[in-house]
Amino acid sequence: MHPPLFNLGFRPFFLAAAGFAAVTMLAWLAVFSGRLHIEFEHLSASQWHAHEMVYGYAVAVIAGFLLTAVRNWTGIDTPRGWLLAALCFLWLAARLLLLSGTRFLPIAAVFDIAFQLLLLISVAWPIARVRQYRQIGILSTLTLMLAGNLAFYIGVEQASPELIRISLYGGFYLVIALILTMARRLVPFFTHSAIGVELPNHRIVDLASLLGLLVFFLAELARPASNVSDVAAAVVFLANVFRLLRWNHPQVWRVPMLRSLFVALWCITVGFALVAGAELLAVPRLIGLQAMAVGGIGIVTVGMMGRVAVGHTGRDLSHPPRLYAISIVLLLAATAVRILLPLAVPAWYVQCIQLSGALWIGGFSLFTLAYAPILCGPRVDGRYG
Repeated sequence: MHPPLFNLGFRPFFLAAAGFAAVTMLAWLAVFSGRLHIEFEHLSASQWHAHEMVYGYAVAVIAGFLLTAVRNWTGIDTPRGWLLAALCFLWLAARLLLLSGTRFLPIAAVFDIAFQLLLLISVAWPIARVRQYRQIGILSTLTLMLAGNLAFYIGVEQASPELIRISLYGGFYLVIALILTMARRLVPFFTHSAIGVELPNHRIVDLASLLGLLVFFLAELARPASNVSDVAAAVVFLANVFRLLRWNHPQVWRVPMLRSLFVALWCITVGFALVAGAELLAVPRLIGLQAMAVGGIGIVTVGMMGRVAVGHTGRDLSHPPRLYAISIVLLLAATAVRILLPLAVPAWYVQCIQLSGALWIGGFSLFTLAYAPILCGPRVDGRYG
């Protein structure tokens, strides 16, 4: 027998991801402020931080979601019990080793790549057995994330700044693309389940968003901040503005778990606008990327983890833990501080990063505190899951 924590993939990976988001941000702030020295070779502290947020935190959330969703889509079990625990161990071992910088990089690489490879197999096997070929996009994303992480370790080992850049930005944009692609399917489903409202999708809008993302992704990796990538970012912005306006409904904003998803999608959409208009608006492109990272990835993953954890443990989706709403508010505040304050008061840039990081830590700490009993305990209806 195994504890309930290892019944389904969302349980250990959501708990580990939320706790890690707080811990790794605390470590980053300590390094950023000079209070903690971590040894890096051929790698900057900011690149280490970016890697752990993309290939550490974001991949853990993706793992928890897909290991649960694929089981529901196919009717075939994904890893559970001690096999799931072993998968989590590989992820955790890589994270702990990388907290010491590049000292144990080859060992960390073995654990990290093994984790992603086994995750890909665990997701691909059930999909292949039932021939759900429509999920090929998800499998392609996981494969590219694996390749991107491998490129990171090779880039550090061979002292290749270009390979490291491609890995970090490629992984980041893949996560954004996955969020927007899944949102097209999941947000209407969640909305109909919660309030019975049908949200329309438009094929031309979907196509424009997808092609815009593809062109933006390729252009940014080949030549960052080019005219092509700016135009593509503008297309993604316009397509998603149109989509979100069509989805807008008064009742959406009254349901906490829907509200958080819409707020996150608007943050990503505004981020693309800031990237596209960086030169025209005379703002750093990094501001747009941070809007996507903190407000987009941060809030949407908390929103998704919160909903999945409540729903898949037999609880009422309309009554999430009280701390859930507070954690979303803190992450939204972290986004505002990270994006707006540096524009308003450039001299406070360092303080803005520190305050935004503190708010992020607070948000994820409260989320972890609220959801640890839910994720570690049995379903309230007595069923397995």
